[in-house]
Amino acid sequence: MAHPHTVGDMVSLTRPVTVMRDGHAVIAHYGSVATEVAVCAKHAGVVQRPELGVLELRGPGKSLERLLATALGELAPALGAAAQVGGAWCARPTAERALIVAPQGSVGRWRRQVQRAVVSGGHVTCGDLTGMCAVSLIGPRAGRVLVDAGVPALPMPGAAVAATLGNAPVVVVCEASDRYLLLVDADADSPAWPALDAAGAPHGLGHVGHDAYDRLSAASRPALLAV
Repeated sequence: MAHPHTVGDMVSLTRPVTVMRDGHAVIAHYGSVATEVAVCAKHAGVVQRPELGVLELRGPGKSLERLLATALGELAPALGAAAQVGGAWCARPTAERALIVAPQGSVGRWRRQVQRAVVSGGHVTCGDLTGMCAVSLIGPRAGRVLVDAGVPALPMPGAAVAATLGNAPVVVVCEASDRYLLLVDADADSPAWPALDAAGAPHGLGHVGHDAYDRLSAASRPALLAV
């Protein structure tokens, strides 16, 4: 059975089927949803997530910790952890940095909630992280792809780490042992993309669309970041 296109083939694709979801164009599929589902079930698949936005919080460790506690309460992630909060992910890969990954339509609400906490927390900045994009990596070989791509310490479920792909910064959030959310350099010329492609090729990594992702999400318990 032929695999879907790999990440590196993405640029050469001329007719992926795109649809609008919540005002954002997403790739529905690359020709065969059933094949894409099968590749994710047996190997690994990567899904672009343009419907997700990213907020970045930066500040001294103690100030950031207080702000997260004020904004999120007991759901605030500890250092090196990630948590699902109100349909979004909040990750704290380093002591002085936290990221909120949420549907584009709710980013404004999250920004206001965090900014209210910033007023009381002080010394913490909050802004849209437009230079990075969200990508889901799913399948039984997803972890091996990341290891071969150069992620030195694969996070456990519920953890988040800062790493590099091809010398480009990346944040890896582990949703489950076979499901990862990556925040990657959005530049099409970033070295992260060929690094992921090269690491994924021996593992049958396929570039798949949202139709396959949605099927896998519906069949999964817990869901695959169906935010």
